[in-house]
Amino acid sequence: LFNCNDEDKILIVSNPPFIGILGLISKIKGCNYFLLIQDLFPLSSLISGLLKEENLIYKLLDLMMSFIIKNSSEIIVLSDDLKKQIFKKYTKNKKITVIQNWAIEEIFPLNKAKNPFVKKLKLEKKFIIQYSGNFGRMHDIKTILLAAKRLKNKNIVFLFIGNGAKKIDILKCKNKYKLDNIIIEDYQPRNNLQFSFNASDISLVSLLPNAHE
Repeated sequence: LFNCNDEDKILIVSNPPFIGILGLISKIKGCNYFLLIQDLFPLSSLISGLLKEENLIYKLLDLMMSFIIKNSSEIIVLSDDLKKQIFKKYTKNKKITVIQNWAIEEIFPLNKAKNPFVKKLKLEKKFIIQYSGNFGRMHDIKTILLAAKRLKNKNIVFLFIGNGAKKIDILKCKNKYKLDNIIIEDYQPRNNLQFSFNASDISLVSLLPNAHE
């Protein structure tokens, strides 16, 4: 980066969020940089409740993000919604390309009674509600935990597969209220997704209000 010139093209990925500061260095050095935005920080911190809009830190970070976006050669985002959010909040005069990076796999139906993942967890006779993925700050885990508390005496299991910032909330709730109907498993290897996804009777997708916009 410090040895670049105006013929070089630099790709900056937005996660972790503060890495965007490299865009300022690139601009000073006269380099062209492309910004891959995976999470629109600091807006995400506002939605998740980490920062308030009137907070000085938020305002400074927002100014920095505005500068980085407006001075990039091009922006790459993961979804059309994120593209709209950038146009709405930061700029309408920037080329933005949508490149979705989600893995699309064909998961074929599998009888739960014959599923080795279900057998390993001894859940053949349980109704399984599953949340699989990232327990991130933008995800509404609280509502799922409230449901688990209300249904703790039913033949229902809440199976959390993954990791993230809110895993601690799941563990605290499970321990505090002695919820045996909550089971937590690590991210599954790719060759086991066929079985872990098929373990659920209901699969959940959960976001905080405004997180999808």
